[in-house]
Amino acid sequence: MENEQPAVNNHLNNDEMDEKLPTIPIPPSEKSNGRVFLESLLNKTVKIEITDGRTLIGTYLCTDREKNIILGSCQEFIANPETSLEEPRLLGLAMIPGRHVKSLHADIDNEFHLALKDILKSSVKD
Repeated sequence: MENEQPAVNNHLNNDEMDEKLPTIPIPPSEKSNGRVFLESLLNKTVKIEITDGRTLIGTYLCTDREKNIILGSCQEFIANPETSLEEPRLLGLAMIPGRHVKSLHADIDNEFHLALKDILKSSVKD
């Protein structure tokens, strides 16, 4: 067995990953309004209505180019959660395909809303 190839270890610990994959911060002036808005939603509670009538409520964790959304601590409601008497179903971590999202509502206070509005106004390119 002289022709055997040595095993390759593709596992990197967190420190090695930081060294190999440096993050390149994007200056705020180069971020699109959509990106600024999505970043402002991180770790906020959101309510998503999907095309089959269900409502999902959870913590907004991330999205991707296909508009898929990841929610943490997600609960599913079959009917409207404001009028439903049934217990929600706990899903935990959930991925919602972007093509099924009808609406997204964020739980933000007025002060945060005004600050976000100012950021978005100042980032508009002439």
